Parts: sequence; C-alpha cells; structure tokens
Amino acid sequence: MSRFETVEVFAGFVLDVHGDVFSARFRSITRPGVEEEGEIPLVEIAEKDRKNVVPGAWFKWHIAFYEDELKLRASFFRFSEDTWSATELATAHELAVKMLHSIDGMGK
Repeated sequence: MSRFETVEVFAGFVLDVHGDVFSARFRSITRPGVEEEGEIPLVEIAEKDRKNVVPGAWFKWHIAFYEDELKLRASFFRFSEDTWSATELATAHELAVKMLHSIDGMGK
C-alpha cells in the first residue's frame, strides 16, 4: 500500500531572480514562528510555473514523503498568478510592524 505524507508546508514570496536561482522569504505553515530566507534553484519549479517566478510572486512550497516499496522525499511549489510590487511589499511590511508594536503596547 502506497502512502503520501506531507511533512512541511511553507508560504513565501520571491525577493529576486538571478541567473538560474531565485531568492525568497518563506514562513512555515506547519511550524508557526519558523521563518527563513534562501535561494532556490529554478530547476525545482515546474516548467509551466517558471513564468510566475518574479519578484513579489507568492508561492506555497510542499515537502512530503511518498512511501511504497521505497521511501522518497518529494518537494513541489505552487505559485499564485498574483504578484506584489517591491513598494507594496515594503508598505505591507511597514504596516505589519506598526500593528505588531501596537499589539505589544496594549498589555502595558
């Protein structure tokens, strides 16, 4: 009997594309509080989705195990058709920081 088990899901966005890699910031959905930044080779992205790998593009990155006679690790990306400009990303980040500070200040 074969089995597919998701072990990690990240939500992230593309920061930059350079050569055959893109840099991204991503946050774990399965482990709240885990946030990372890194470079991902474009070869990891399905051919049909590569046109969507642009700065500001949002994606989900799934990491799973498939077990049949062998246990294999699988990783795949799903990109949104919507993108945010650098200005929109900076504005959203600034707003989020302001909201966080206002929430932190409520308990004082």
